[in-house]
Amino acid sequence: MALQWLTDNPQIIVLSTDKNLGPAIMEHSKYIRLAMRDHLSDTNTYQRLDLGSALLIVKRIRAEIDDFLRVFEFIPSSDRTYIYKSTETTTDDKAFSYMYLLAKIHKQPLKTRAIISYSGSICYGIAKYTDMILKKIVRKMPYVATSSKDVVKKLFAKKWDATCTLFTMDATSMYTNIHFEHAKDVIEKFLREHPLGQAIVVQEAININALIFALRIVMNYNVFKFGDTFWLQIAGTAMGAPPAPNYATLYFAIWEVTIVPAFPELEFYERYIDDGFGIWKPLSPNNNARLALFKESIQSFGANHPFFIDNPDHQPLKWIFSDLSKHVIFLDLSITLTGNTIATSIYEKPQNLYLYIPPHSCHSPGVIKGLIYGCVNRAKTLCTNEEDWMPHVQKTFNRLLVRGHSASDLLPIFNLAIDKVFVKRTRRVNIITQPKKIPLFFHLPFNPHDPPDRVIQAAFMDTIIHPPSCNHISLLDTVKLYGGAVDFDELVVCYHRQRNLGDILSPRKLRMGDDFSISDFFARHF
Repeated sequence: MALQWLTDNPQIIVLSTDKNLGPAIMEHSKYIRLAMRDHLSDTNTYQRLDLGSALLIVKRIRAEIDDFLRVFEFIPSSDRTYIYKSTETTTDDKAFSYMYLLAKIHKQPLKTRAIISYSGSICYGIAKYTDMILKKIVRKMPYVATSSKDVVKKLFAKKWDATCTLFTMDATSMYTNIHFEHAKDVIEKFLREHPLGQAIVVQEAININALIFALRIVMNYNVFKFGDTFWLQIAGTAMGAPPAPNYATLYFAIWEVTIVPAFPELEFYERYIDDGFGIWKPLSPNNNARLALFKESIQSFGANHPFFIDNPDHQPLKWIFSDLSKHVIFLDLSITLTGNTIATSIYEKPQNLYLYIPPHSCHSPGVIKGLIYGCVNRAKTLCTNEEDWMPHVQKTFNRLLVRGHSASDLLPIFNLAIDKVFVKRTRRVNIITQPKKIPLFFHLPFNPHDPPDRVIQAAFMDTIIHPPSCNHISLLDTVKLYGGAVDFDELVVCYHRQRNLGDILSPRKLRMGDDFSISDFFARHF
């Protein structure tokens, strides 16, 4: 009854919270006021458009993407086809991204984070292409943390001096403070002039002009809807745009290539997007001055660039540093330095509700199995001391019990995972090489009342691959009938999820009801 009431009353907004702290509910009037207070009222970042102006920008985007495909005709045909189809199949009325909010319930007073949902928008294809190119560059950059596992591996590769201390750094509103006019110059100069950038260009066969052209389209034409209102982001980087994480990572990594080597006191330094972690070893009596110089160097990125000089309303990135200490939190790691030994364990936010999928949810059994194996493997990988492994696994077991799963269902999976990950049984290797099969992928929404995948696969083999009293499918004359020969010999069932409560109660386009208009609300209150 509660869910039906929420469905029937769109004046109640169901939204997710920042940091994955669970769902939240508020009146849509408060939701709209927060969107205006925290984001859309910032005229240095967002510009409101009428429908005509928004459609003109869509028309301009189409022309820009057409120019991109015409000028850079040498890019791989698969990329060209993807960008072309993504653009051409998007009609003008569905060409826009959508803005929605996450509630920062861990902040007092309540604040929100704006997310721009790009999926299905006119820029989605070229944005994905841009992200692919940026990813090739980022993976070659030093000081970039790729995962917690990677950080732990590097930390345990050496012994640390007992005088070392740890620190973290956090960027303030990183995405909205990265401005394309500065970022474009930084990235282009690095790729054209810096030895590392030049090497990456050669190794990854990157066309600099194509990358900058595509980046300009994505970053300058972030046109989106909020309810029935239209907006253009005129500064910063949109949270939610496909290339945003790699764009932000590369932007500051180029500065780090210059700054970090200048400070030999940095025994270790890595950053994951807007979170940095370092190990500092004092090397001279003026240690405090050297540390202050390092912080000043980090903060000075872009300060003398013409964009910031000519636009004093916009500021370069600013970073908040922790004090030097023997213990820090970085990503999901709790890192402690004792003497010359580092220990790590898993850090869990106290507000996290651990809302795992309940047993009555319509999901494939492999989802829970994957969650459990992932939990056990994560505990083994990230926890230095054995006494930290099992408590973490036990907590996950208890949390699944709280969500409604039975111990009789969970225990066999946990025991198998523990046996495989902790005991590390040697896997038997089959020395007989099986011929490689070519799969046909069958996408199917999961339904627990459907036949299991093995039954579907058996039916496929009996009726398609090896039909009784008929020739094998590969012997049929499909070239004349369908323009190609059969090139598959097995079926792989690929399950995807059904619509969930989030899809119904918290869609990205917002549930406002037929009798409510955000534009009318703005007219009355702003």
